[in-house]
Amino acid sequence: RGLGDVYKRQIEGIALRLIREFDSNEIKNIEKDLVDIAADGVISEDEKPTLEKIISKLDEMSVAISELKLAGEKVLKG
Repeated sequence: RGLGDVYKRQIEGIALRLIREFDSNEIKNIEKDLVDIAADGVISEDEKPTLEKIISKLDEMSVAISELKLAGEKVLKG
């Protein structure tokens, strides 16, 4: 097994993690919460915990996306 196989397995694992953690229902909920928060142009104190949760989820997604990009680039380079 070559290094390419290792990166391909990494891609599989990362892709499954992205699909599992960020299904379409979760994305729709984030979208709805963002619309609710942004609707009046003011982020109230009671909206801040929801915004923090959204930012945390986006951070998680960003990490997984970066990992996927890195592994994908390594596979493409051979």
